[in-house]
Amino acid sequence: SAHNRIGYDSAGASLHLIVAGSYGNGIEIVGQGTDSNIVDWSYVGLDGNGNGDRPNGLRTGQGVYIAEGARGNWIGQESTAPRNVISGNYGPGICIAGSGTENNVVAGNYIGVFRLGNSPLGNSAGVVIRDSARYNFIGASTTGNLISGNRGDLFPLGGGVVIFGEQTAYNTVQRNLIGCDYTGTRAIRNRSAGVIIGGGASHNLIGGDSAIGNHISGNGTLP
Repeated sequence: SAHNRIGYDSAGASLHLIVAGSYGNGIEIVGQGTDSNIVDWSYVGLDGNGNGDRPNGLRTGQGVYIAEGARGNWIGQESTAPRNVISGNYGPGICIAGSGTENNVVAGNYIGVFRLGNSPLGNSAGVVIRDSARYNFIGASTTGNLISGNRGDLFPLGGGVVIFGEQTAYNTVQRNLIGCDYTGTRAIRNRSAGVIIGGGASHNLIGGDSAIGNHISGNGTLP
């Protein structure tokens, strides 16, 4: 399935698609040829007001799952108006997994917070890239994500962005706010760390020059 859109795309629209309470993953984009799809204007794991959790996953699934060779899909857009709010899910808010799962973009979203971006409503982790997924982008050329308030108990969960596993490589994390509110001035911590890279992951880029760097602050378990 290619070139599909999940969400509400009218200019200036205030309505959102609600994807909540699913037994498994909230949204799945899976398989070779499942390319160039867009998810925007959606609350994933929240109620219709964006103020209460209605989690997907029943402790095992994700809010959004991209895997098995899906490519070129967008979660969010370059602008923030059609953002998704992906929060409160039992598993990670977004998981990108598997060999051949490449060139997917996550941009302009709130992940792990309420719709206003000023208080936590955590997933177990914010964004997880694993199992040989490559060349994916968390943050786009002009717009990043707010990834805060994610609080899973078991390491490496609880991280804002987790890049994990051998051959998980060449992924880019730029222009994001990780561990703070939407203003970048108040902490909304991710439980374990802002960014975790482990399990043999290599050649991944976190930040860049001052124009495209991330704001990573306020993370970690309080004493």
